[in-house]
Amino acid sequence: MIYMLSVSMVLLFLMTLTFLWRVGVKHWTYWIIVPFLSFNLGLSWYILTEELKGWPLYSTPGKDQQLLFATISKPTIFVLVIKEGSVEPRLYGVPYTDNMAAKVQEALKSIKKGQRVMTSRGVESIGPLEFYNFQYQDKYPKNY
Repeated sequence: MIYMLSVSMVLLFLMTLTFLWRVGVKHWTYWIIVPFLSFNLGLSWYILTEELKGWPLYSTPGKDQQLLFATISKPTIFVLVIKEGSVEPRLYGVPYTDNMAAKVQEALKSIKKGQRVMTSRGVESIGPLEFYNFQYQDKYPKNY
């Protein structure tokens, strides 16, 4: 989708230049539109090549999101989570502390054992990120 937007931007740039060339270089709109279009074309290129590379969001993940993976590297702990019902995971950068690193390592051990790990504190609460093991029995009780 973003590539279609970029192609349409280039086509708009070329059509506008063609139109303004036919109208005349001395027309006042030429000197306003060409710099504006050049700036937008350059900004689109920068956003496509630099900004949309999947950089993490530097905040705390929301409440009740499933932890998929985490990696610890000072000064940031990177946490990959997914919301329930969503198909797209989100990468978060959480500030490194020894306590947080221990919690993340414990959560990763639980994931390796096959346990589903969820986040329990989100942006709406104050404090560090916490994890808990998802209780399948509470969510999916047996029907007799």
